[in-house]
Amino acid sequence: MSGFSHHWEIAMAIMPPSHDDLARIEERYGFRLKAQDVEEFRTVIIGALASYNAVERMYHAHRPEAPDRPYQWPTDAENELGAG
Repeated sequence: MSGFSHHWEIAMAIMPPSHDDLARIEERYGFRLKAQDVEEFRTVIIGALASYNAVERMYHAHRPEAPDRPYQWPTDAENELGAG
């Protein structure tokens, strides 16, 4: 058989919390923040989460191609433990 060239990666979008999300968290834990404080905290979180996107872009720009290696499935005689 020829080489196996599928790339299996999972990309997960990190959604920044909304103002309402943070307000609920603030209320639940009793932080007693003003609405302006919640929004300022949200701005900080959005900036921090943006770093994940920057790292992902750099990775995709510089990652090497996976080598195309030949492979074959073992015969039944070679596969005593039934792996595969």
